[in-house]
Parts: sequence; structure tokens; C-alpha cells
Amino acid sequence: MRAKELELLSPAGNIEIFKSAIDAGADAVYFGGDLFGARAYAKNFSIEEGTEAIRYAHLYGRQAYLTVNTLLKNLEIERDLYKYIRAYYEAGLDAVIVQDMGVFAMLRSYFPDLALHASTQMTLAGADGAALLQKQGASRIVTSRELSIAEIAEIYQKTGIEIETFIHGALCVCYSGQCLMSSMLGGRSGNRGRCAQPCRLPYDLLDEHGKKSSMPGQYLLSPKDLCGIDYIKALAEAGVYSFKIEGRMKQKEYATGVVSLYRRYMDAYLEGRDLPVSKADRQRIFDLGNRKGFTHAYFTRQNDPDMITYTKPSHEKADLAATEPVAEKLGVSGRCYLQIGCPARLCVSYQDGKRAASVEVFGDVVETAGKTPITEEQVEVKLKKNGKHTFYFFRSGDHIGIGRLSSDGAYQ
Repeated sequence: MRAKELELLSPAGNIEIFKSAIDAGADAVYFGGDLFGARAYAKNFSIEEGTEAIRYAHLYGRQAYLTVNTLLKNLEIERDLYKYIRAYYEAGLDAVIVQDMGVFAMLRSYFPDLALHASTQMTLAGADGAALLQKQGASRIVTSRELSIAEIAEIYQKTGIEIETFIHGALCVCYSGQCLMSSMLGGRSGNRGRCAQPCRLPYDLLDEHGKKSSMPGQYLLSPKDLCGIDYIKALAEAGVYSFKIEGRMKQKEYATGVVSLYRRYMDAYLEGRDLPVSKADRQRIFDLGNRKGFTHAYFTRQNDPDMITYTKPSHEKADLAATEPVAEKLGVSGRCYLQIGCPARLCVSYQDGKRAASVEVFGDVVETAGKTPITEEQVEVKLKKNGKHTFYFFRSGDHIGIGRLSSDGAYQ
């Protein structure tokens, strides 16, 4: 397993993207179920798909977080919330991302050992708010997107709480998604997961006399996408633990491509290597999706005109194939022993240079065949049957090797 000094956190809008993000190198993936998520128009996960996703993440030592980051009505909390969360809790969910304080209090009461992450939509912009949530039982806060690196560092220095910060993806023009424009103009509340994106519409700016001001374009409220790939070291040294990519509405190519690029430079930092972002990688991340370029937003400055798209608010991307997943080599091998009069025995060992482990399992006593003896080839066929498991057996000389299937079903 990779060192856990930092966490690379990927979005996933469906089960295929979830698995691909894990394959591409994400340490954790956040997803929305069919209730209470801030992306109501994403495909989202059924409880069965969420359970499968959690299991897939845990197979590789990664984590899965569920978004419950909307404001709930009292009836929803009383009628639906407990049984909804319980299903994921029993599946081994690692954490819930929460906006609503009523939801937070209920989950803390009924699921005391379930990690709660305070959503960026709680508008956590200072140490006092972080300390309050920490006292209430939050294991992590997701900082407001409007904070500078220095402001994030101050929160960490004063509280020591685990910090998650957005590193890449779309930005809201309002404070951390706390938008009322969508409900006022379109009757769809962003705080209920149904944002109509009024910030992407054209507007005119009028002066105090009602005269239209000259502007570079009409898209005055449309921020560029965030790209913080140059700020991994600075954010890590400020106390950020989890580096969050936005994009549960994006396609698989985006998730896997962005994850793989941030994985490369995060690993370089963890290994103590100074690896400047290459020109090719800058182009690659640009081609995966941008809005009239990128901004590094509030990390080093506040309210800069260069943060706004002005002329074209849409998300644009080049026609790219998905980035190849990171294939993990499994240092696993074993032998199967079948001897008449003895229990069937399968011995499997693991060695990766740092750790070693072995396990033996036994079956029924092997008996002499009454009619047709089983052949070596038939034994091999039986061993290769893996049901729905991700791992598979293969033969390597006299030994058994173990590999894994990638998210698209290919052997690695």
C-alpha cells in the first residue's frame, strides 16, 4: 500500500467511474447515493452499487465516502435518514460528508463510530468554526473554497483538525456553494442538490446611472475551473491532508485522467522529489476539461478578475482516451497440494520487499477416484473460478500466481 501522509480524493458519478478512479490511483472516492446528495441530476448510486463500490475500495486499502451534503426537511430526517445511512454503515462505509447540522447531530448520536466530514457547504472559513465542529465530533473539515493557503494554515495550526481542501475542478461564484440564486431565479435550490447554475448565464453590469458598463464579455459570474497542481507542496505544508477533486457530473476520462496526473506529482512530493509540472502534463490536464483556462483561485489572491471566464462559461475538453490505470503488481504466489489420504491444501504467500505474509487453507480429504480421476487441467480450471471477485488465479510454472481484474474487466 502507498504511504498515507496525504490523501488524493476523487469524485465518482457511477460505479464504473468509482472503480476507474481507484485503478488510476485515488486514495479515496466520494459518491452520492439516491438520496440527499448535492448532485441530484447525476446518475448516483443505488445502495447495491454503493455496497459494491465500498467493497472494491477496501480490496485495495482505499476508502469510500458518501455525500449527504444537502439541507434536509424534518420529515426526511425522521422518516428516511436512519435506514438510508444504516445500509451503508453495515456495508463498511468509511465516512459521510455532511452539510446539515441536524443530520450531523443525528448521525453522531445513532452512529457514534462513523466518521463525519463537515462539508465545504458548512462554510468553514476560520479556526473558531473548525474548533466548534471538532468539539461536536467532526473527524475532518472541508475548508471553504474562498480561503488562501495562509488562512488554511491558520486553521490547522490552531485546531490540528484533519483538513480536506479542493484542489481541482469547478468553482461557485458564491461562498462554497451556499447559493440562493438558483432557487430565486429558477425555483431549484442548490442547497437541495438541484442547482440550475445561474452563474453560467449572461449578465449586464449597470453603473449607478443604469448605464451598461463595458466588460470583456457577458459571463460576469462564471468562474474558471480551479487547477492547483502547482500547490501540492504548499497546501501539504499548510496542513492539508486530503486533496479533493471536484466533478461527480464529469465523465470517466476526466476522473481517471485528472487523478493519474495529481497522483504523479503527489507521489513525487511524498518521495521528497522536486518534480516541476511538465508542459505535456499541463496540456493534458487542460485537455481533460477547463473553462477558458484555469485559475488557482484563492490560494494566493482574492477576487481577481482573471478568475472569471467572461466570454464562454461552458466546460470544454479535447477528444481524449482515458488515461491508463495504475496497475498494481501483486507479489502473491502459491501452491495447491492434492495427495490421496490427506486434506486438500492451498498455500498462498505474499512478498513486496517490505512485508511478507502467508496463509494456508484446507479442504476435504483427497480420495482415490472411483471411476474417472480428476486431471491437473481440471484442477487448474476449478482454481481459476473466482465468482464475482476482482482477483484471479493464473499458472506460472509449478506455482499459482494471483492477479486482479481492472475496472473494465481486463487482466493485469
